[in-house]
Amino acid sequence: DPKWSPDGKQIVVCIGNREIETKICDIFVIDLASGEATQVTDFGYAICPEWSPDGEKLAFSSDFEGNPTVYIANLAGEELFAPEPGDRWQLCPHWMPDGGKDLLILMGITDRVLIYTAYRADVPSIMLATDAGRREKIPTHFHNLTEATSWTLDGRGLIIERLDNPSLTSTDIYIAQLHINLVLTEENLIQLTDTEGVDETDSTWGP
Repeated sequence: DPKWSPDGKQIVVCIGNREIETKICDIFVIDLASGEATQVTDFGYAICPEWSPDGEKLAFSSDFEGNPTVYIANLAGEELFAPEPGDRWQLCPHWMPDGGKDLLILMGITDRVLIYTAYRADVPSIMLATDAGRREKIPTHFHNLTEATSWTLDGRGLIIERLDNPSLTSTDIYIAQLHINLVLTEENLIQLTDTEGVDETDSTWGP
């Protein structure tokens, strides 16, 4: 889906070629005043672009080097780097809203932060990365996590998907409220959905 920049002057989109059988999708930033489109990626497959809160960077996932890997692009300097080597699947990056910055103080983090879900042998981990290259695993003291899908609007919690009953192989949506140092515990989970046998995914916030 197209996504507005924080200042409302640009949108970011993934544009593919339906006539080509192989997966082709690159990221473009479109200036709304001029209509000019600037291509951010040119390696054939890039998805899930996310603006940083200051509008200066984009995070996205791409498998152009093998496994899907999270990358950060500096739009001003056209720099591109991956916080983590692509030795496991990395999906759906999400930048932390500014309201949660105080949660990072004891970790000594002052840079822009994003989270993404990384998978090894189908086991997910929630990873935190900064735009300066630091990377941490967020401790999750509960079972059956499947994915972290976004932040809460105030930046002090995560929206996660979880197999509430693994025998049913269906997911429910939770808010995971964060402790200082970004620890997630069972006691801090708030369940939002509970429909037996139904996968509930892809949540989004209303206006």
